[in-house]
Amino acid sequence: MKGKSLRLTTLWVLGIAAGFGAAPAFSQTATGTPTDSATPTATRTPTSTVTDTATRTPTGTPTDTATLTASFTPNLTLTPPCGASAKTFGVTVSSQNGAFSHTMRASLFNLSAPATVYSLWLYSTSAGNQAMAGIYGGSVGSIGSLLVSSAAQTIVAGPNGFPLTPTYLPSGNYWLAYSYKNAASYQVYYNSATSANTTAFTTSAVAFGTMPVSMPSPAYDSTTPYNNDYIYGVY
Repeated sequence: MKGKSLRLTTLWVLGIAAGFGAAPAFSQTATGTPTDSATPTATRTPTSTVTDTATRTPTGTPTDTATLTASFTPNLTLTPPCGASAKTFGVTVSSQNGAFSHTMRASLFNLSAPATVYSLWLYSTSAGNQAMAGIYGGSVGSIGSLLVSSAAQTIVAGPNGFPLTPTYLPSGNYWLAYSYKNAASYQVYYNSATSANTTAFTTSAVAFGTMPVSMPSPAYDSTTPYNNDYIYGVY
């Protein structure tokens, strides 16, 4: 059996060689491994746009460079001084008196320091009569213009206070004046003075209600003995 198989194999080989010619030759064709030849190109696409939205906020503090100038302003609502705190200028005591019929009288007094004057006081015995009072500027022998006037009021026997709008006065000389509604005859209380022309008076008509802007046709006490009326201011 072994010999028979060898013979058959040999014959098959020889038959192939004779009938079919040379044995087919097999060739291998390499197909290669695919190569990715693409070159990646990175493209940067902005996804947002940055916008500068900064807000400018001033941090400085404004400075007021104005120059202030101090000035005195009288306070019209101040309470009038009284008792020991009250001060006066004028005649506060009488040594003489006499009957007069002047329509207006005034005496000149010195205010030694600046002050706010609140009232005038007049000594009178003409109870029931009416009177008014005021302060005037001016100098010796020359009564000036009205600075402040009281309202008219009814007189009582003794000292009579006439309230004023509080009025600031620099130091200096001022005429303290008064006028009676019925000037036919009234008692004037006064004291001695050392200078002439420091009392003024008139017989000219004076409208009653508030003191006139100026004394009409004034005359002055220019002969001895000199006198000043019993009238004073309180500050």
